[in-house]
Amino acid sequence: MTFLVLALVSLALPGTAVNAVAAPNGFQVVASVDEPVIIQSASGCTGSFPDARRCINVQGSGLRVDNIWTTWDRSLTLCNTRMHITYFDSNGNQYKQHNSALKEGCRFGDSYQPGGYPYTARAGKVCGTVSVNGVKKSGACVNIFR
Repeated sequence: MTFLVLALVSLALPGTAVNAVAAPNGFQVVASVDEPVIIQSASGCTGSFPDARRCINVQGSGLRVDNIWTTWDRSLTLCNTRMHITYFDSNGNQYKQHNSALKEGCRFGDSYQPGGYPYTARAGKVCGTVSVNGVKKSGACVNIFR
């Protein structure tokens, strides 16, 4: 039997009890599900501080990813953005990344959904984030378990 376990990766919010775990490339796990739960999809989002709420959305079960997309939004605009979906194995090694085209100019929010799915991932996690003017921001992740 396979499981997809939801874990949020984000900035800690005031008054929120969290289990913090370090992760590669500026991501930080701040909350997680302790027991494996069978679900058909998972989502994780950051808080809105300091620059935009980032979310990752995964549809699938176990190691199979049927569909995936990442989004960001904010009440102010972000400029010259590129969105990223990055897979990490259970040792924290990056093994696959999708990068959107650079979107020049400024906007209030965006989403990115790469092609090439369904896909069989490795156990680990997948993260979604955004780069602003070439600087990658922290993002949101969901853990993928067999």
